[in-house]
Amino acid sequence: MAGRVFISCGQATEEERQAAATLREYFRERGFQPYVAIQAQSIQDVNTAIVSELKLADFYVFVDFGREELPGKHEGSRRGSLFAHQELAIAYLLGFEKVIFLQQKDVLLEGLLRYMASNASRFSSTTDVLPTVQCLVEERAWDPSYSRHLVVGGIHWSDGTIAFGSHTGERLVGRFLYLDILNMRTDLAAFNCIARLASISRPGVLPQISPDRSHLKVTGQPGFVQTIWPSSGGAFDLLMVKSQGGGAVYLNNALDVIPKRPILADPGEYRLHYEVLAEAFPILELAVDLHATGIPDTTQASLVLEPT
Repeated sequence: MAGRVFISCGQATEEERQAAATLREYFRERGFQPYVAIQAQSIQDVNTAIVSELKLADFYVFVDFGREELPGKHEGSRRGSLFAHQELAIAYLLGFEKVIFLQQKDVLLEGLLRYMASNASRFSSTTDVLPTVQCLVEERAWDPSYSRHLVVGGIHWSDGTIAFGSHTGERLVGRFLYLDILNMRTDLAAFNCIARLASISRPGVLPQISPDRSHLKVTGQPGFVQTIWPSSGGAFDLLMVKSQGGGAVYLNNALDVIPKRPILADPGEYRLHYEVLAEAFPILELAVDLHATGIPDTTQASLVLEPT
């Protein structure tokens, strides 16, 4: 997935809106996924758009345009963009590591801004914004593959078939497909990380809700919930292809039913849609294309990086 860039930029004039548009296009051309915050009209707008996009973002760009001149002891200085400052306060709470601060000359550093943007790069006019950001992105080596969230490390099959006993006491033998999950945050553990099979689809058919959405088992551990430490990884059992009985596909999960029923009984082409969730992290969605042959050794799986 492309790194998401939240662009917090005042848009009070046509020149400011054009500056925001050029930033959005610049990041898109470099392989990022940019989002330009639009002025919110209500608290619902803030909750559904601004906060949700900030939570999903990997990079944060703050552009503070000058507003009216200030009187009294601050004469000669200007107020900054109030809307952008509100977004800055939310971004601060979310703990961004990859940030760029730009501030128009003569804008007064006050409040939270005195501490967060004390090293902001100053610019004179709106036409200076893009080249300044370009220079800082190059200088700091921003990579569109970077993420501050949970990401997919990959999928891989077990070495041969495995005999195992589920938590219900049932014995099964089959070939396992594992999912590796990476926590890219350096400061935050992914507590209570869980995964599930959300839906199943076939070519030309709309996805159907999975008949079994119970928590998937943590690979190599006895439970279904794990903590993924900062800058570390974990794994889940995505599925198991049974060695006997036509190679039906099962889940190794928390469902407390005997006998365990397969999620896929027939060979064919399937797309399995999974979700991974942890405290303080957005939901990670992924899909696996499964070519089920009815034989564990020949059944194939490939990761879909951007499922639809």
